[in-house]
Amino acid sequence: MDLLIASNTVTLDQADKAPASGTPGWATDGDPATGQLATDAPAWHYNMMMSELIAIIKAAGITPSNADWSQVLKAMQTIFSPAQYGVAPYSAQLAQLVGGYPIGAVVFDADGNYWRSTQASNMSVPGADGAKWQSLFNGYATENWAKDQFLQLALATLQKVTGPVAFAGQTTVPDVEAFAGGDALNAKTAEGRYVKSVPAAGTTNKRITDIWENADGRTVMGDGVGSNVLASLSDVPTSGTFTGGYWIQTGNIRQIWWSQTVKAGDTVPYPLAFASAPRVFAQQNIHKSQEPYWEMGFVCIDNESVTAQNFVLNTTLLYSNTGGTFGPPIDGSSINFYAAGPVS
Repeated sequence: MDLLIASNTVTLDQADKAPASGTPGWATDGDPATGQLATDAPAWHYNMMMSELIAIIKAAGITPSNADWSQVLKAMQTIFSPAQYGVAPYSAQLAQLVGGYPIGAVVFDADGNYWRSTQASNMSVPGADGAKWQSLFNGYATENWAKDQFLQLALATLQKVTGPVAFAGQTTVPDVEAFAGGDALNAKTAEGRYVKSVPAAGTTNKRITDIWENADGRTVMGDGVGSNVLASLSDVPTSGTFTGGYWIQTGNIRQIWWSQTVKAGDTVPYPLAFASAPRVFAQQNIHKSQEPYWEMGFVCIDNESVTAQNFVLNTTLLYSNTGGTFGPPIDGSSINFYAAGPVS
């Protein structure tokens, strides 16, 4: 499309212009029956229409040509081609053509960022300093931002929380769930498995906040204010009795006291066994089998015969309360024994 190429044409500065006054109307071919004359189309009206069409062609960057009769269509397709995107990319050319983007218009830039115009007749470029455009998602959470801020309900990979966490209301967790190699227990499971450190109401017990071992190997428990030493369980003595005697044990050391009638040369077993040879001591009782009363005297034990199970009584000797020594009774003497040694 192009201007006329014909005789009697003039340049733009000489072209007829629209009259300054008059009432605009529609053209007619006239009606002889009523005497209505046909409209005389003046040159200025032709010039006006051509100027409008040529302006569209040039706005699209097309050079007018009378050989191409589809230039107006091509120009329209070029100018409005971004409309196929729904939301069109920003175009400085379109901004000039329409006198600036209206307020609320949405465009996207070459990086895929979406912008909303914040003023009418907006000629500024989105993203530039002082531009009258605002990110379309300003104030909205993006997917990447949300992933960094919130725990995802369904995610196979490990999620971490930085900073303190406070839960309000009921919190439900699985009965047993592995977290980094440990077991997470619910309150019910922990209640049946561990000793409480919080004292029961109405007692004088204290809450345990610290437990450590002191220099002598005993347990020390603190409540945040003071501390109490708990004797090592291995140091708490235990005791008992058996026929003819009794015993007491502290840690792995056992002591036995018993009485038994024996004679020299007898092998004497321990009422309770030891792990290795103990230390053995003996003392004779008063002998009353004849008058005047005789008191027991010396008892000898062969130290080399002492084992973890028994020992050999070597010699017993009587002496009287009036002087002199005598052999023991044939049926033996009643002797008190004491043995102390390890049991493990």
